[in-house]
Amino acid sequence: MYYILYIDRMLFLNFCMNFFALELTNISFGRKISHFRMILSACVGAVGCVGVLFLPAVPYAVKIPAGFVVLSIVMIWILYPGENLQFFVKALTSLYGFSFLLGGVLIFLKRYIKTDGNNYIFTVLLPSVVVFFLVRFFLKRRQEVRNECEVVLDCGEKKLKLKAFIDTGNMLTEPISKKPVSIVEADCLRKAGITMPEEKCKAIPYHSVGKSSGILMGYEFTEMEICTQNAVIRREKVIVAVSMETLFSNGKYQMILHPHLLEGEAEKKDWRNLHDIKNSNAGQNTV
Repeated sequence: MYYILYIDRMLFLNFCMNFFALELTNISFGRKISHFRMILSACVGAVGCVGVLFLPAVPYAVKIPAGFVVLSIVMIWILYPGENLQFFVKALTSLYGFSFLLGGVLIFLKRYIKTDGNNYIFTVLLPSVVVFFLVRFFLKRRQEVRNECEVVLDCGEKKLKLKAFIDTGNMLTEPISKKPVSIVEADCLRKAGITMPEEKCKAIPYHSVGKSSGILMGYEFTEMEICTQNAVIRREKVIVAVSMETLFSNGKYQMILHPHLLEGEAEKKDWRNLHDIKNSNAGQNTV
């Protein structure tokens, strides 16, 4: 029995599935990865998958599973070079999980829907794209909920409550002390009637992807209380930079919180009993 193999279509299908699985894996970890790495990793996986089929003198039952394992390791290494072994294993496991999910869609379609070389894009790719965006939406929403919290800043005579977003890609630090730096909108301080003394100002250099470098004015606050979903974390002498621009276009958050501030011991409490995050408004929540 002979089979007709369309190399171009197989490459394209494998590239799309690899890209979908890698994208879902990356979203689940909340990492910021360049499109170049994502595309390169998906391409290597697609080319390798087709290449494995042409390995001579190797049983089909051996080269397919072995090739899948090796290619998955290479794809994760391209996506996350230099990561520790623990993270690498977690990322690899996630990739397998999302690959099996998307593969299950293909198996279902192959069993119940008749496909040929002319309609494979509509009968195979289109449903996979729908599944991808549904899972992507769920992961994005879960990540957003996981990364939001309420922050209470001790501004001396006043305390300011803000709704913050925990940005895992924020690696901003104060150049001298190397302390992590969070960012708050200047408009929030102005509305609350809070002014910071100029003599305590710290220059915080920054660089954003796709934007030129610049300087943010930062200040040291006596105390910060971070209220996550299941814990309250208190930090003393924290540095917060002030942005003259709006941090989020939808206005949902007023602060970008540095992820390192969440590390360490936390007081396990239900923060909803302390602060109502849904009603958080920087201009009105001063104590």
